[in-house]
Amino acid sequence: MGGRGANCSHISNAILRFMAQRRHLVRSVITSPTVWQYAKAAGFRTVFIDAQAGFIKVYGRLQNYMTPAETAWIDKLYKLEPSIPTYQLDDELMRITLDELARGDRVFIYANKNGSHFPYVNDAPGNKEQTPVNDGIVANDEATLQSYAEAVQWSTDRTMAQLTREAPWDGMTVIYTSDHGQNFSPGHLTHCSSLTNVDAQEGIVPLMVATDDDGLKRRFTDVSRRFPGHGSHFAIAPTLLELMGYAAPDIAQIYDGSLLSNLSIKPQFASDDIFGLFSTQPAWHDTDPFTQRRGSGLPASAAVTKAGD
Repeated sequence: MGGRGANCSHISNAILRFMAQRRHLVRSVITSPTVWQYAKAAGFRTVFIDAQAGFIKVYGRLQNYMTPAETAWIDKLYKLEPSIPTYQLDDELMRITLDELARGDRVFIYANKNGSHFPYVNDAPGNKEQTPVNDGIVANDEATLQSYAEAVQWSTDRTMAQLTREAPWDGMTVIYTSDHGQNFSPGHLTHCSSLTNVDAQEGIVPLMVATDDDGLKRRFTDVSRRFPGHGSHFAIAPTLLELMGYAAPDIAQIYDGSLLSNLSIKPQFASDDIFGLFSTQPAWHDTDPFTQRRGSGLPASAAVTKAGD
């Protein structure tokens, strides 16, 4: 379990794709090379799969601050069609992922799952009745929590198990996380809260790594044991750079921490403005996934498997 870069999808995806630095967030989001540029320079073919693109109606179905200029660095761009039923989107994403991996070349894949979004009943088959979640406001209803747990099991547990079984793991490393957490307090937004209303649960997400490389396994395991609960989206960029072949000392001059070295920085996530439009500093929020998950209202299955979407 780890901390989110932000409590809203578009901000978190921007932090990841723009290789943001925690201590210089606003400046780095604007000036850093994108993850695609780093991957291309390191000799990787680049693939982006967006299972949420069908819900976007404007601007070429680009979202999360992606522009046509950014897509120029992406060798293969998949934007899944709105005709695909919501609960089948992650199956199609997984099919494409496995096809791309089967080519056997050096490839960097950024896969944006559909995951579990309100109304959660759409994210798993067999759920017919609408649960009482209106415009992202949580109702005090057990059916809402149960439909969320079922959506997580369908869209995440099942598809990631398929990846584990069928992917060509020789030389492959997977980093899995979510773009925001979920606040199940009745009467509140599930995520994307602003200003003083931000709940720490919105920044608590799963953060998992899988690899077949024994040396990397030992390093990932060592860091997770020494810094429990300190995983963060801000640690993903330096981790990716080292996995791509960039030198660790050079990375350490730019980034604080890594999933491969240390996670000593206190977990925090940002909300609202990260581009410096209104302030030179975003709003920062502390989070501790071991204490602030208590009282979330999550059913046990959802709390164990996934706290975000």
